[in-house]
Amino acid sequence: MLTGLNQWQQPGDASLWLFNRWRQCCRPELPIPMPTEQLLNLLCPPPLPFKDNAMTLVETLQTRISEFICCEMDLPPEDIDLDTPLGAFGLGSLAGMKLIGSLEQQFGLRLSPTLVFEHPTIAELALAIAAIAARGEAAHV
Repeated sequence: MLTGLNQWQQPGDASLWLFNRWRQCCRPELPIPMPTEQLLNLLCPPPLPFKDNAMTLVETLQTRISEFICCEMDLPPEDIDLDTPLGAFGLGSLAGMKLIGSLEQQFGLRLSPTLVFEHPTIAELALAIAAIAARGEAAHV
């Protein structure tokens, strides 16, 4: 059980508590309260139309991967270097699988969890995923 949940009395309050913890960690600039539709688009963004502009997709992937690492590993954004091995940030196999799952959901792709190990930097991983997306195929799963 997550610590801090016992202070909430209603079931919906746990979701609000989790959202607020995520917001504090990853997106402190977000306004509270936030309209429900805006919140849903933030937490479950629609897949991006990325076949038109591959470089934009690479940059978007790099940003999303960097944000994930900052949040998951509790690192400040200035400590993130696109060419540093993911393992140097403390990203292990469990967090790597979580990252791949998050990217699958955000971009509407099916990706192999081994991509994190085959492409061990943010820059390499973003390029590999963008190439998969541009070809319109799933990674070797």
